[in-house]
Amino acid sequence: TPFLASTTEMAQSILSEPSVKDMLHVASLAHTAVVGIGGLSQDATIVKEEKLTLREMTYIRSQHGAGDILGQFYNTNGDLLHLPHHNRLIGTPLSILRKMKHVVGVAGGTEKIDAIYGALKGRFIHTLITDEETALSLLRKDGDC
Repeated sequence: TPFLASTTEMAQSILSEPSVKDMLHVASLAHTAVVGIGGLSQDATIVKEEKLTLREMTYIRSQHGAGDILGQFYNTNGDLLHLPHHNRLIGTPLSILRKMKHVVGVAGGTEKIDAIYGALKGRFIHTLITDEETALSLLRKDGDC
């Protein structure tokens, strides 16, 4: 789970700490990761945990956001959005995730179809753990069913 600092300056300060640098470096050496895929509903975990406000979530939707992995938002094509809050994140960047040999995404529910679809299109994940209804909806969205 990434940490969201209150300001960009705070994030830069934390990221400059040797122990934080070391921890993120070790994470970047991993071959496998298991990540959750977040949706953009008002009930999204990132909102419930007060990491983002509803206002910020509305802004992300207006930028065509589809979902997030590790607090980093992307659209249904899998393109990473350029959002101000990304500069406050302390965690593994999606660019590192893309280099890993095996990333397992976990998500379910038809409200997360766009989020999961974008994660697959962006090649952020290699394997998906989901429920049958969501899997069938994804196949229909891609025209395979």
